[in-house]
Amino acid sequence: MRAHGGGVEGFLAGPDADLRARLLGVHGIGPETAAAIMLYAARRPVFVDDAYARRLFRRLCAGTPAACADGLRRALPDAADRDPDLLGEWHALIVAHGKARCRARSPRCGGCPLLDRCAEGRRQAGA
Repeated sequence: MRAHGGGVEGFLAGPDADLRARLLGVHGIGPETAAAIMLYAARRPVFVDDAYARRLFRRLCAGTPAACADGLRRALPDAADRDPDLLGEWHALIVAHGKARCRARSPRCGGCPLLDRCAEGRRQAGA
């Protein structure tokens, strides 16, 4: 930390790419954790691409899920006007939705507010 200004603020300072590289250089920090630190601690407008988001986007993106999901991940910071608070709220909502409904095994698709947009959900719900 001393090499980066002597504290957390110094470590978290600088351009996004530099901060991401520093974080990824810390043993035990991978891309998902680096993004979470950038969003919540450094207040950078990044999207946390975690298992909940990947699952949700994969299920919402019929046809070419990988390309669609990648496009959503790239578009979200701009859609949030690059506001870290809004991106953090969206991330929290995605996590809550993933825990309550869009689970990896035994998803609870019935009554899901995204059911009309989710081919996987409609298939699970028998619609």
